[in-house]
Amino acid sequence: MNEPGPTVPDLHYDEMSEQDLRNLNAYLHATLTHALRHGLGDDVVEVLTEWYDEVFKALAAVSERFRERVFNGSVFPPGGPGVRAKYRAFAKEASES
Repeated sequence: MNEPGPTVPDLHYDEMSEQDLRNLNAYLHATLTHALRHGLGDDVVEVLTEWYDEVFKALAAVSERFRERVFNGSVFPPGGPGVRAKYRAFAKEASES
């Protein structure tokens, strides 16, 4: 990342705090959105989507507030309205575990 902002520890996301996951989620959101808007290759978008999904699930698992925001429609995952059901399902799965 070339933008100034909070640092993310050099840890696997399973070892990160909730705030670190929020920061990483924001960075991945920005990166994936950029890739989608600028037509980067499908292989790049696929990898970024996998990373975003993993961090989204990890954040949903530890944050009730994040899950509530997903359910009330105030979280906008990259990819437009067509992907919202996928991320609501991730949040629902996290709330049931």
